[in-house]
Amino acid sequence: MSTLTEIERAADSLSADELRELLGHVEARLVMAEAGVRSKAAERLMRTLQELSRPMGGKSWINRDELHER
Repeated sequence: MSTLTEIERAADSLSADELRELLGHVEARLVMAEAGVRSKAAERLMRTLQELSRPMGGKSWINRDELHER
């Protein structure tokens, strides 16, 4: 039996109020998980930008002329 099936069977035994409370907890965990994914993706993007900008003119990624010209 899959974990999802077990969860569904357990949820069937809960009252409406208990289900609402459970959904609140699940939503909070989902938000935290998504935030972690977004922050990891943002970190990867920043690291890539830093690595790509280093060889261009010897300036750091923050002080690139292109950033100030726009």
